[in-house]
Amino acid sequence: MGIFETGNDKDHPYAMTIRDQGSRQLSTDIPVEGLRTAIMFLETELSVLEHRRADLYKTLNAFRVRYNATLGMLLGEILRLRLEQFRRLRDTNPDGDRLLDEAERDYENHRKSVHEVRDEIVQTLSKQKDRELQQKFHKASKLCHPDLVEDSQKARATEIFMDLNNAYYHNNLERVSAILELLEQSRYGLTGKATGLSTVELLALHENRLKTDISRLKQEIPGIKSSSPYLSLCEIGDWDCYFSEMKEKLEQERDELVMILNSDAGGEEG
Repeated sequence: MGIFETGNDKDHPYAMTIRDQGSRQLSTDIPVEGLRTAIMFLETELSVLEHRRADLYKTLNAFRVRYNATLGMLLGEILRLRLEQFRRLRDTNPDGDRLLDEAERDYENHRKSVHEVRDEIVQTLSKQKDRELQQKFHKASKLCHPDLVEDSQKARATEIFMDLNNAYYHNNLERVSAILELLEQSRYGLTGKATGLSTVELLALHENRLKTDISRLKQEIPGIKSSSPYLSLCEIGDWDCYFSEMKEKLEQERDELVMILNSDAGGEEG
């Protein structure tokens, strides 16, 4: 069933407003073709915004995965060494307990973070494959969007939509293609919202949903761009240079901590 097929949606507040005005009058005052044209432009705008949001998250995720793959082990060593250092200073430093607690939290948080992304891989695609990924992602997202299915299927549609987005964030063209194929074959069993409204009323409802989604994305996207992780990422020009420099600094910090701990151990033995 498609989005404009029949069913029961008579109690929808927007539908009630339309009905109160009289469907015959609406059929005259709001031409079907005019609504369809407006919807076409709104769908294009929504598609652009959804791609923009998805690309922002994809970039953030790619950096996160590379950060942990390149620097995660080094950071873990440093945090472990700091933990050992604060354990030794606990009895002699007035802030020893506080520093040790902070070091333990930092080490545990880092361990969990590395574990979460340990097996994540962001694939590298050619320009042609990337275009194919975007096209298939856009097509599939329209077929499983939670707002366009029956209420009883929202949970299932949300799962599929999240799976689709996760595959897109990781440039997993194979998975995106598989999801699209299953959706096109109706293998997931999703059906469009059923309504008992006229064509004009259905179009008006759809137009209203599109405007709501567009408004939400126009608020969400600036929020992503103003977030601390994204602002920090914008300050990084060349990722290769950044990771090379960071690795060098962290290796130096690790070596210094090892020397300090070895020196302290030698002094205690002496």
